[in-house]
Amino acid sequence: MRTIVQEFDHLSLLKLRVICGSKIRFFSGEPSPGLPGIVSDYNRILIATETTTVAVELHEWLSNLRDDEDDLGQLVVVDGEPFLSSVAAQGNFSLKFSGQEIEQLFVLRETISHSVFDEADWILKSDIGIAIQTSAGAALVYKAGYQSYLIELAFAPTLNELKTVDRTQQWNFSLEIGEDYAFESEFIPMDDLLRNAKG
Repeated sequence: MRTIVQEFDHLSLLKLRVICGSKIRFFSGEPSPGLPGIVSDYNRILIATETTTVAVELHEWLSNLRDDEDDLGQLVVVDGEPFLSSVAAQGNFSLKFSGQEIEQLFVLRETISHSVFDEADWILKSDIGIAIQTSAGAALVYKAGYQSYLIELAFAPTLNELKTVDRTQQWNFSLEIGEDYAFESEFIPMDDLLRNAKG
């Protein structure tokens, strides 16, 4: 059985850590047609705060997970300041939670297990999103699919109520006889990941 790990690199976590404690100005992106409350954009979403701006981007990440080589996309956090002017010019942004302090950050880690006739074949552990906790609610920036460069942004009253658009159908749409996928996900405090990286 193969285990494939696709996690945020240490530099992305450090860049993200800088916005904790800052007040949100806006998120970039535009409303998604047919998906009430969801904001999205291709390749990049900005998280702008009163002190700095970071960009959550999707970069190429090639894998032969399912025999043929696929670009599964890797989330990376980079400096968002160079993109502020273009976002302002386009006017595509959300003011949800504007003025709210970022109290805590979490990484959304998804585990997909693939089996054939109940025999484990491979496991993919992937960091697919970043959750932001404020006193007014929570936001989740996540990659919408495994073969798409669309990034989505969801909001909820609490962290536990945050949900992604159903991602299981991306794997289950053409199952072979005896083939099965199992899905699990968890929010991991970013400070725990940084602490473990140091250790």
